[in-house]
Amino acid sequence: MDSKKFQELRRKTQNHRPTWTGWRYAALIGGLVGAITLTLYPIAIEPMLNTKKYKEIQKKNRAGIIQEEVQPAGLPVWSNPYKPLPNKYDKE
Repeated sequence: MDSKKFQELRRKTQNHRPTWTGWRYAALIGGLVGAITLTLYPIAIEPMLNTKKYKEIQKKNRAGIIQEEVQPAGLPVWSNPYKPLPNKYDKE
């Protein structure tokens, strides 16, 4: 192989960079999305789907805690801000 052909071949191959197109790009993106989904499923999705299991765990963990004792700085215990207000015209 003479030097001109060798230099031309080297120039062609030197500038060639693989591109992520077609199925390779789809496989890369699909793999990343799949890995993120598999990572987040037990942390975020599964507790939302099976709330009973986690409510039982919370009951066990909070069994000996008295809410009034752990409230900081004399703040009142949390109450539902969305509950309907009592009607002042209703007589009980």
